[in-house]
Amino acid sequence: MAAALAWYPHLDSRAIEATPEPAPVQLAIEPRAEVLEAIELHRVTAYNPLPYQTDEDPYTSSCGPNRPDQIAVSRDLFFDEHGRKHLCGVEVTLIVYDSDGQVEAILNRVIWDTMNPRYNLTADVYLDHHDVDEALAWGVKRGALVMTKRL
Repeated sequence: MAAALAWYPHLDSRAIEATPEPAPVQLAIEPRAEVLEAIELHRVTAYNPLPYQTDEDPYTSSCGPNRPDQIAVSRDLFFDEHGRKHLCGVEVTLIVYDSDGQVEAILNRVIWDTMNPRYNLTADVYLDHHDVDEALAWGVKRGALVMTKRL
């Protein structure tokens, strides 16, 4: 370190060496939910209430009339081993990653619909309008579906 200080004669090595390490920051934040399960998703896309993107009744989902905060999930996630819609109405957090694997968005949604059987480990974010360009601009992303229990 003395060699490095030769370039900075105004610095005293004793002052630098005596500087204590900063104490770790303790946050006093109470958790508001307990994570029950986190599922890594292969695909996260967006869709509009249009017959060619859904079915002949684009305003009715698997769990009932559409709601603005809904998402659809693939059938491997939506149905349990007995074929029951066990996730209808479950509040989830959808974490969406960009192409570099960085978090792009964190969305709080309700599972309210299911997808075409050809998809697995997939979520589809409902856009409550007919702007197809927005759904296309969303593209295909990766993500995680986090199911929690409120504390």
